[in-house]
Amino acid sequence: MKKTVIISLFAGFIVVTLSACATNQARKAVVVKKEAAAKVVALTPVAKSLYRAKRFCQCCYCNLMKADLSNFKPGSQKLSENSVAQIPGQKTAGKDVSDAGWMSCDFVGADMTLANLSNVNFTVAMRGYVTPLAKADFSGAILDRAQLTNAVLYGDNFTYAKLPSADLRNADLSMANFSHALLNKSNMQGAIAKTDAMHGWGVDMRRANFYKANLTGARLYGDFAHAKFNGAILKNAIIDTSPNAIPSELESMVKPKHAWQGVDFSGANLTGAKIKTEGKIIKLEKSGAILCHTIMPDGKINNNNCKKK
Repeated sequence: MKKTVIISLFAGFIVVTLSACATNQARKAVVVKKEAAAKVVALTPVAKSLYRAKRFCQCCYCNLMKADLSNFKPGSQKLSENSVAQIPGQKTAGKDVSDAGWMSCDFVGADMTLANLSNVNFTVAMRGYVTPLAKADFSGAILDRAQLTNAVLYGDNFTYAKLPSADLRNADLSMANFSHALLNKSNMQGAIAKTDAMHGWGVDMRRANFYKANLTGARLYGDFAHAKFNGAILKNAIIDTSPNAIPSELESMVKPKHAWQGVDFSGANLTGAKIKTEGKIIKLEKSGAILCHTIMPDGKINNNNCKKK
């Protein structure tokens, strides 16, 4: 009888102890959450925007000036401290998100002046390409002097985006939309835009402005209708186009008779460049392109379209 009582008392003591431990753990968890929330509140406006950008990949019209988004890969299969933001001072182990569903990244109108987006990967699912990203929208965003070296921007939307002096060296622009974008003085050396194997589509550069941009060694295939390459450097670049370089539903403007008709190469340096249509090198002077003080691929200067005073 005494043994039974002792055992019962001991069991009760264990239950009470475990209950107390569970209560303490719950209290600690609440305290940790409150501290984490307090840290978010204490962040600067830019830091808050950065937290939101990394945590949800959403930050429309927000301030991301000088923000560090380098190596941000929201479409990767493993979450890390770059792919999902954490509260400063906290650490989170990698987590499998293969069944987490597709997500959309939205940075419409965001100010990313001097932001670092080097080595980012915003690959969008298009034509069977496997990736969790359904959309990556940077339309109208300000990326003045932004770092985008080695960035993978496959299928992303940069319509009307402002990228003056942006660093796009070796960036992958395949299937992206840069129509009406400002790329003046941007560094696009070694940038690529490959042909979509299924439909033959490429990057949309209609009415894009490449004023004094450096496209040395770039390999771009897409639609360049009415684009401006005034003062741009295209040494040893390969720029190719075709009548079907972009999906027909995107063709809102009247197509010129020739693919390069009206494209402005005034003051551009095309030394060693290959300007093509459907994979074949063409003679720019017979294409309807605007040429004035243009250094042609053979090194000669062409003034065909200089206005006489």
